[in-house]
Amino acid sequence: MRVAVARTWRTGHPGTDDLFDETVGRLMAARAVVHDVAAEVPGSSEGEDELTVLLCELLDDLGSYLVARGPDGPQDLASVMDNEDANAAVELAHFGHEGFAKAIELGGRSAEIYAPARERNLAWALGTCLEPALTGADVLIAPTYPPAWKTDLILGDPRGPASPITHAPSIAGWPIATAPMGLVDGLPVGFGAVGRPGSEAQLLAVCRAIEKPERPGWRAATRG
Repeated sequence: MRVAVARTWRTGHPGTDDLFDETVGRLMAARAVVHDVAAEVPGSSEGEDELTVLLCELLDDLGSYLVARGPDGPQDLASVMDNEDANAAVELAHFGHEGFAKAIELGGRSAEIYAPARERNLAWALGTCLEPALTGADVLIAPTYPPAWKTDLILGDPRGPASPITHAPSIAGWPIATAPMGLVDGLPVGFGAVGRPGSEAQLLAVCRAIEKPERPGWRAATRG
């Protein structure tokens, strides 16, 4: 198994990143071929394009889902917002629906802004990020998140350190697996593995090697 370590996708949380380094050592002990890569880190423009695509698709897809549920209840996103406004004491006690309002404003997949944003997003995720990072490798790995943070319903959750490992594969629709790699300050933290389409068996084999390095399952993954 050829494993690329995305050193640029560390979380920035010392305990989590140190544990990830130990986890890479487990893979090496299981005779994986490991090398480091500088995987591309998303910038603000990639995040903006991803949000535009998400909101445009939300308007269309949630609308289709609501209609498929039958005539009882909201039939589109605007009706969902009306229902939340009518029951604001319950539905909007802690959160607003600014995202829903923005989705309606954008106008769905037929909006002029959608196709260019989706094209740019895919070009970045595939051509700039994932394909170069996976050159000569079967699997790309990085830590996922640091220990869970406290939820703050008044000021909003703190934006603590985290890895961008889910960003590009989510855009591209490529498989990603995660497994617990241990505890930091008594809380679990995750190890993530990204692969090309159809590589699920290899991702599972890498996760197995984290838990049982003496029996990593490379042979089964290769047969798959």
